Amino acid sequence: MKVTLERLPESRVQLEIEVEPDRLERSLDAAYKRLVPTLRIPGFRPGKAPRRIVEQMVGRDRLLSEALDALVPAVYTEALESEEVDPVDQPELEILETEPVRFKATVPVRPTVTLGDYESIRIAPEPVEVTDEMFDEQMEMIRRRFATIAPVERGAEWDDILTADIQGTVEGAPFVQAEDVEFPLR
Repeated sequence: MKVTLERLPESRVQLEIEVEPDRLERSLDAAYKRLVPTLRIPGFRPGKAPRRIVEQMVGRDRLLSEALDALVPAVYTEALESEEVDPVDQPELEILETEPVRFKATVPVRPTVTLGDYESIRIAPEPVEVTDEMFDEQMEMIRRRFATIAPVERGAEWDDILTADIQGTVEGAPFVQAEDVEFPLR
């Protein structure tokens, strides 16, 4: 396998990949073996027709298409590993030639970021003045968040949470029924 890598603008990489003819032939054999059991060819038992006959029946293009469906993703993955490319999305594939197999894969990658001297930048913190009202508001929020619910022996008041069983009917037929439903009074 021959791979040519080209870095493109906007954090993209283009790989041009050429596959050896013997690897294509192995992939064609595998495609033939996947395809032949599904075919009914007169004069042959199912799955027993020779490759030459299968190619005549379905066409070289169909066999080649089956082979490329399996070969291209495998070769693409190998090319990524050999060139140490870390894609962040699916590639755009373009088949350039089928025999020998040559295709282009354009894929986005993580951008190369060069940080400047950010440590020398100093920003003075803005002083925050906390008022009694802000403090009380936050304390009330914390109190509500960590409060426990306990039954009381009095009538309901604002800021209480009622717990009730509910049952609703329409024309005598029940349509909603639930137990221990909480209703905040606010």
